[in-house]
Amino acid sequence: MVAPEELVEVPKGPVAVTVVVPRGRSPRFELMAIGDGIIDIPESADLVALSAIDQTATVPNKSASSTLAFNVARWSDAAMPLPESRELTFERLGDLVQIAPGQEWSSPLKLVMASRTIPQRAMAIPLIAADEAAIIDLNAQNAWGPRPAMAPYEMASRLLMSYLSVGEHQIAGVMARALARALADERIIRWAEPSFAQLLVGYAFALSGDSLGLEAWCRRTVAVRFLGSDGVILAAESASSTGDSGKAAELLARAGSLAPPVMAFGLDLGVRLAFRLAGNNRSGTLNFDSVGPHGAALASLATSYSRLSTRSDPVSDTVTTPTSPRRPTSLVRSSWRTRASWALIFILTRVRYRNRLKAWRIHHVLLDRPLHDRRSSHDFRGATVTNASNNSDEYARVLRSRWEVYGRLVAGSLLVAWLGTLVATISFAAIESPFASERLQAPFAAVQGVVFVLVGSLITLATLERRTNELSRRTTESEERARAREDEAMKGRALAAALQAEAVSFLDGDVPSAIAHHARMSKALFGDLIGGGPVLADPGVGSES
Repeated sequence: MVAPEELVEVPKGPVAVTVVVPRGRSPRFELMAIGDGIIDIPESADLVALSAIDQTATVPNKSASSTLAFNVARWSDAAMPLPESRELTFERLGDLVQIAPGQEWSSPLKLVMASRTIPQRAMAIPLIAADEAAIIDLNAQNAWGPRPAMAPYEMASRLLMSYLSVGEHQIAGVMARALARALADERIIRWAEPSFAQLLVGYAFALSGDSLGLEAWCRRTVAVRFLGSDGVILAAESASSTGDSGKAAELLARAGSLAPPVMAFGLDLGVRLAFRLAGNNRSGTLNFDSVGPHGAALASLATSYSRLSTRSDPVSDTVTTPTSPRRPTSLVRSSWRTRASWALIFILTRVRYRNRLKAWRIHHVLLDRPLHDRRSSHDFRGATVTNASNNSDEYARVLRSRWEVYGRLVAGSLLVAWLGTLVATISFAAIESPFASERLQAPFAAVQGVVFVLVGSLITLATLERRTNELSRRTTESEERARAREDEAMKGRALAAALQAEAVSFLDGDVPSAIAHHARMSKALFGDLIGGGPVLADPGVGSES
């Protein structure tokens, strides 16, 4: 067994290497040691990742043929600081459901799903970047029986998540550094871009105890702002590992005021950090009051996270809870009464689900208002599509315009009625008919009052609408400018991280002067973004700027 980052002398010639893969077969590779520290690897690294999801044991399950009913909503009501894709694509490939956003980021989601063979459960889905996807295996195998499980679509990220799941944190920490560089090789912006893979990289640094890597990761991804409560908890862990207990308590209290983390690792990390901060006092006893003004918030966080953790599925990496404690987590090994009872409950309650997804079909969902255009469905295997044509903003605008038209029609009708009553009153007064004139005064006054109130309301609403539209336009422009600056800042952090990574990639320490100079300048401007290195540790860094 070779520990992560352990140096092993390998003789020249063929070398047999067996890779330990969690929940999968362990592949064996025949490598060739050429000499001078070079090992020729003839196999693709994807083979190792594929073996992590290789299911050698299968359990007969009817979930592939049953219709999946689900509702999807945002995990948090807080505004998302990134451009958000409101449309999601759900593609069903047998037991696998692939979830992909549109052209922008998908906010963390809450997916409530059920089928005739899957008891109802609520599953958290982390933030997904535009070039990412997540998958849900409805029949994932584990020691406690098959049940739905979520993972990244990308094989390397899935392997990293598997190492975290089984507690191989040191291996996960080493792999996280390699995965961060591999992501940046595809697109340099992925050094700093928030994504599902980046969230796993952050948890790998935190759980492996890599304080330098975690601090650099928090700095280059701005996790506190872009990765929700998971990012805030990881930033608090980073502050605690560097000795800043006050900042750690402040960040953890801030996480307590947000929605819970989407990853089960975040629940455990938050509770352990809260108790560690509460026990960090002179008496050595657990006392949340010793934390200071954030003591009550940390106690509340520890209680709520512990309660949520006990209700969550223990074999799920994301927070997954049954909607009722009386319902089973899985129907495997359940009695026929339990299975029949749930099948009956599902038949009676499936009208509550707004979305249906059959095997080998594609379904589009809008987060604000799911649309179902049954007439546009194409029923053939592998490509059934349900189109969603309108978005919620356009729909709301149409509704407002309709109400405005209705209001103007009512106001116009009452105005005509008031003018008719006025003409009739004047006519009867001209022919000296006091009886008719007196009988018209009451409806005339009533109609006149209603007309004036309605016309005044329409004028006021029109003025308010103009002001609201102006404020909305200014707010939109401000958000666009802020997002443009954030995008430029993200690209700057990615470029700085790439320069620093290039400098530390020279293993022999003979770094070209230009590359070393650029790396030191980037550190002076943005700080350490990759977690240390001999070039970045040069005491003359500040003078280079």
